[in-house]
Amino acid sequence: MSQDNQKWSYAQDYLWKNPGCTGSKQSPINIDTSQLQRCGVLCDLKLYLKPEKPSVEFTSQNDVILSFVSSQSSITFNNRYFNLKSIRIHVPSLHTIDNSKADMEVVCLFDSGSNNESSSNNSLQNVAKGVQLCFMMNQSDNEYGNIEQFFNQFIHKIPTVQDELPIELNVSNTWSPELLIPNKKNFYYYEGSLAYPPCSEMYINIVYEEIGNIGVNNFRTLKKYIRNNTRALKPKNNRIVYYSVDESKSASIQSNSIDRISDNRFLQCEKQNNVVQTNENVTISSTVTEDNRVIQLNTAKKIRDRLLFIIIVLLFFLAYLVILYLYKTYSAQKILSSFVPLNIMRENSDIWKKCSGLEEFVKKNVPEGVVESSMPGYGMGMGMGMGYGMGQNINMRR
Repeated sequence: MSQDNQKWSYAQDYLWKNPGCTGSKQSPINIDTSQLQRCGVLCDLKLYLKPEKPSVEFTSQNDVILSFVSSQSSITFNNRYFNLKSIRIHVPSLHTIDNSKADMEVVCLFDSGSNNESSSNNSLQNVAKGVQLCFMMNQSDNEYGNIEQFFNQFIHKIPTVQDELPIELNVSNTWSPELLIPNKKNFYYYEGSLAYPPCSEMYINIVYEEIGNIGVNNFRTLKKYIRNNTRALKPKNNRIVYYSVDESKSASIQSNSIDRISDNRFLQCEKQNNVVQTNENVTISSTVTEDNRVIQLNTAKKIRDRLLFIIIVLLFFLAYLVILYLYKTYSAQKILSSFVPLNIMRENSDIWKKCSGLEEFVKKNVPEGVVESSMPGYGMGMGMGMGYGMGQNINMRR
C-alpha cells in the first residue's frame, strides 16, 4: 500500500514511510532574513491567473483542498510554464519568517506541463516538478478586501464530513487565485518539496513577504474544522534562500532613500553619504527649534490663563461690593419693589431696613414726621409694624 492511500497525520510526519519524505530538501523551513541572497533575473515570475470554477473537498488529514481540472490559470518562472493544479489551506502557517508563524497559509500548486521545452540544463528552473505560491495570513477585524472575497465564495460550501466526494463550486466570474496576490510582490524563493506525502522534492517554493489579513469570522470557521494541518519545520541544510524585490515598484523605491532602506533588505548595511547626514542635522536642528517654540507657547498660555483667572476674581469681588452698597443704601430694595408684589414688600420691609442699618440711621438723623413724607416705603413699613405690634399687645391684654 502506498503512502498516499495510507492513513497519516501531520502531527506524526516522522512515521511517513514514503522514501521521499526523508530527503535533504524538504518543506517547510524557517526563512532567516539575515541569510538571504539577491535573486535578480533568476526570479522572473509572471502570473496569468484567470477566473474559473474549482471543486472543494475536506480530507481525513484536515486538509481543505480546491482542485482544478484543465485550469486556464498558469504562471511562468524563468520562462517555464506551470499550470494551476490545486490550492491547500493550512492552519497555522507552514513556513516561519525569522521563527514567527502566521495564523494560516494558502498554498497554490502549479504543476509542470507539456508546454515546457526540453533543455540540457539540469538546473532547478529547468527540471522543477512544479511551483508552490505560498501566502501567509493573520486574522484581522477587517471583514473586507480581496482575501475575504476569495474565501467568502466557498467557505460555507466546504464539506463538514471528511473524505466525502468533492463538491463543485459555483463561484462568480471574478473569482480567481489572483485575489490572494498582495500589493507588495516581494518574495522569498528556495528549493523544497511538497509538505505532505509523497513529499516530492524539486519544487520551487515562493513565499510572499507581505502577510495578508483574513477576517476573524472566516478564520474561526476554517480553524474549527481544520484545527491543525501543518508539518513540522525541516532543516534548511545547505540550501540558499533567495529574495526578489518587486521590480514594478523599483522607481518609487529609488525616489525615497528611506523606502529604499526599508524595502530592500540588501541595502540596510550600506554607508550613507554626506548629503543624507546633512539632512539629518537639519532635521535635528529644526526639531529643536520647533521644541523651543512649543515651550514658549506653553509658557505664554499659562501666564494668560492665570491673568484671566485674576481678572475674573476681581470682577466677582467688585460685583459683590456693588451689590452690598446698593443693599445698604436701600437702593436694591427699591428696585426689587418694582417687581415684588405689594403684600410681600410690606411683610419684609422692616427686615430689609434692619439688615441694611437704615432704621438706626433714620432714628438718629431724621426728625419725626419727616420720615413718612420723605421715605414712603419706610413710613409704610413702620406704620404697619407699629400697628401690628399694638394689635398684638391689645390681644395679649384681652
